Amino acid sequence: MKKKIGIVLLALLLTFSLVACRDAETPDEERAFAAYAHYLELIGHYGYGAWDADFTMDMDMSFMGMTFNMVSEGHSVYIIEDENNSKMYMSMITDMGVMGSMEMIMYMSVVDGSLAEMRMIIDGVEMPEADFDRELFDSMMADQGNVPVFDLGDIVSVDIEEDGNYTTFNLLLDISALTDFIKEMMSDYMDEMLGMLGDDAGFTFSYGDYMPLSLVVYGDDTNPVAITMTMEMSMTFDGAEFAEMDGEEIFMNLTIEYRYNAFGDDVVFEGF
Repeated sequence: MKKKIGIVLLALLLTFSLVACRDAETPDEERAFAAYAHYLELIGHYGYGAWDADFTMDMDMSFMGMTFNMVSEGHSVYIIEDENNSKMYMSMITDMGVMGSMEMIMYMSVVDGSLAEMRMIIDGVEMPEADFDRELFDSMMADQGNVPVFDLGDIVSVDIEEDGNYTTFNLLLDISALTDFIKEMMSDYMDEMLGMLGDDAGFTFSYGDYMPLSLVVYGDDTNPVAITMTMEMSMTFDGAEFAEMDGEEIFMNLTIEYRYNAFGDDVVFEGF
């Protein structure tokens, strides 16, 4: 009898051990998704937060057999007190290749849900407030820190790289779940340009099948230090304004990288 009881207890012990081991193992997709969800909280996606980061935006554009490259590098601070109060500062230098370069400094603040202050200096010259397109600035304010939001099921694949204290989650995301984000990031300013060209000018946009995204953390999964996103888009000319360009397309590839210096209470901004 004692032997039988011992066998039963041993079986129970092995069962509990296997369950504990199974629960301790987190599939790569779940681990990566949890790390990304925490990152969204830190940058204020859910209505409050703060971050300080250096960034690089690298865009290649191909059109009629020609390829153009534009690289922007800069620094940005964004503080979200709540959904109605926030402030943003950005300084950026853009290298436009044969078209030269441009330096821009911008500050915006929202108080009680309204745009309270905005300033922009381009190549050392401050723009008069009367020249501002307030709708465009509202859009830019909303875009600060904008990153894709996706579900666990939208992850096509995950590759995790470990390098000392750094962990990189390389995600491949289903683009169908991110179309609205891609449109917002890559077509808002095209819409502004088309508005200047007239009512008979238009583009039809299309996107790739997948979006690569990499999140780097340091020490543990709750300490993000960098994120990189790559987006692709093609634009076909539409409308009578572009009748002579029928069938022509513009292909764009945009890579955005943020390297974070501070989050939350560690973010300090003393003014423009």
